[in-house]
Amino acid sequence: FRQSDTIGNVAIFYEKYGFSARLALAHRSDYLEALIAPGIDLYVSPRNQIDFKASYEFRDGIEIFGSILNLNDAPLETFLGDPDRISSREIYSWSAAVGLNVRF
Repeated sequence: FRQSDTIGNVAIFYEKYGFSARLALAHRSDYLEALIAPGIDLYVSPRNQIDFKASYEFRDGIEIFGSILNLNDAPLETFLGDPDRISSREIYSWSAAVGLNVRF
């Protein structure tokens, strides 16, 4: 209950001369969210999300970074008993962050 049968992550990354980049895919299969009645129980649809992060370390302890989550605009969907009976579809689009890390 509330747990996918299949979950997984895969990432490719590159690091050289203070620069690093990572592209990651997170997968989870559908799962049972709530018991309603036989044939119309609420499920959360499978989802694949792609994230990207890059950073550059200027010198020891000072790093600039940027990340984009949900690059592929993967929606969050629920369905009632059958994947063709979608009960909700939430689209969050992507989100981005840029920042500076300073370590002492």
